[in-house]
Amino acid sequence: MCTPIITPNNEVKGVIDLIRQPGKEMYNLRHLYIALAATVWIGNLIFYSDLDQFNTKLLSTNKDLFNTINGFSLSFETFDTTLADVMIFGEITLEAVISSLFLIKSEIKFCEEDINPNELDLKTYFMLFQSHVGMIQDAKTRKSGKKEINDNALDLQINNSVTICAYQLMDKIFNSCFCKEDEIVIQSLETYFTIMFNMLEMKMKYNLTKNKLDINNEVLLFHIRHCKHYGNEPNKAPMLIPENFMTFTWYPVNDHLRKLPELSLMLFQETLGESFMKLNNMYEFILMVKKCYRLLPYHNFEHAFTVTHTMANILCRNRELFTKLEKEALMISAICHDMDHRGLNNNFIQMTKHPISKLYQSSLMENHHFFMTKKIMELCQICFNIKSQTFKKLMEEIYKNIISTDLSIYSLKRLQLVEILKNRTFSWDIENCRDLVKGALMTTCDLSLQAKPHILSCSPTLRVYEEFYIQGDFEKEMGLTPTPMMNRDNMNDLSEHQNQFLSVVVMPCFYVVATLLPNTTHLFHGCRNLRREWKILNGRYSLQDNDEINIDEEEN
Repeated sequence: MCTPIITPNNEVKGVIDLIRQPGKEMYNLRHLYIALAATVWIGNLIFYSDLDQFNTKLLSTNKDLFNTINGFSLSFETFDTTLADVMIFGEITLEAVISSLFLIKSEIKFCEEDINPNELDLKTYFMLFQSHVGMIQDAKTRKSGKKEINDNALDLQINNSVTICAYQLMDKIFNSCFCKEDEIVIQSLETYFTIMFNMLEMKMKYNLTKNKLDINNEVLLFHIRHCKHYGNEPNKAPMLIPENFMTFTWYPVNDHLRKLPELSLMLFQETLGESFMKLNNMYEFILMVKKCYRLLPYHNFEHAFTVTHTMANILCRNRELFTKLEKEALMISAICHDMDHRGLNNNFIQMTKHPISKLYQSSLMENHHFFMTKKIMELCQICFNIKSQTFKKLMEEIYKNIISTDLSIYSLKRLQLVEILKNRTFSWDIENCRDLVKGALMTTCDLSLQAKPHILSCSPTLRVYEEFYIQGDFEKEMGLTPTPMMNRDNMNDLSEHQNQFLSVVVMPCFYVVATLLPNTTHLFHGCRNLRREWKILNGRYSLQDNDEINIDEEEN
């Protein structure tokens, strides 16, 4: 009695031939069922044994392939070597006699001895690395004399249509044919070929982008260097300090506008001391910062100087409250806080999908200002002489300071500070309290124009609204409706908009700072007087108007 051994996938693995001894009864149907049951179990055992061996082999194959390309350093020098290793590995694993790699499009043949991608022309190379890897499902079999030759090919395709590259395995050892199991192994090879080509394509794009970035940085460095007429050092002739220079009411006009770099240098020296100035090339730093401010109606270097001037006045009045590092961070933050401003707010940057909006999740322009700050500090080697941990802390302080100039963040931080003051839990020894104060100082200095006398602040304020109107014009061109404050059609309501801004944003900020630092109350009073002037212009002021403000009223 003969019974076949059949695996669950219907593959015949052998035959069992059973012969009874002479004199025994003949096999009957019951004997046949017993034999078939035994062969079924034998078939299952063979099948799962082969499957386990295949899975072990496939796991080992993937591991070896991974180790092969793990050292692939994404360079032309190692790509050809790694590609050859993968080809040879496939040849050995699948017991093929020959393996070849064909670049069909340019009729260039690669084999493990002569692979050299550097010899390809740019067009062919680009097509190769833009390709998508795919298997030829119908393995070809052809006759050559009396010897059967079996091909299994791995194709690289562009858009799944044009075959440009093929990996070919030929002449399996022992004259056997490639099977389905071999095809699974080849699919693993396909995956690793895909990874290699994609990685190299990414490397090529990375190198191209890096080269462009290096060129852009070179151009940037050339253009942000200060003009020759400024010289490499400030004029050593003593400069007359302007009258009332270290007061909150002072504002640069006429000749002072041409000397803003020198005046900025005076502020840094007055606030941070001679030792800081000697260790850092602050003149070059200030001139570079000046070059990085665009020629906008308002967010220009004149605004940066005004913010720095107010910060210096506050710090000089409160020297003992802030550490040396905090004062350095606040002064650098003040002069750099709007560097490379575009005259457009964060909402517009986000709405128009500007490249800056793709770099940061929030406070888009503020993050960009900090990026520019780091760049200029690096170029001028500002504070690079201090310990690395101290420098890291300095940069963290500068980052928090600049980000705090985002008015959406300021609103939340101010409410936190107001709550702390109400609960009488404020302490200069608590780091969070100090951070909230420094954030409020940055916003106060940023808005300090609104503490100047009307005769000095009117013209810069009009330039603020001109920037608003320019953005509003852009929005109209896009088919959008700008906010009333940014709509040029509402120009006659400017005094009303200014009055609301002073009442809702500026005065509450100045009041909180004045509560903590009483020697800054002039800022609050100056803003209150300015609001009165705008109310008069709007025809809404009367002697009965209550200009006072307190923390309890702010919450309501």
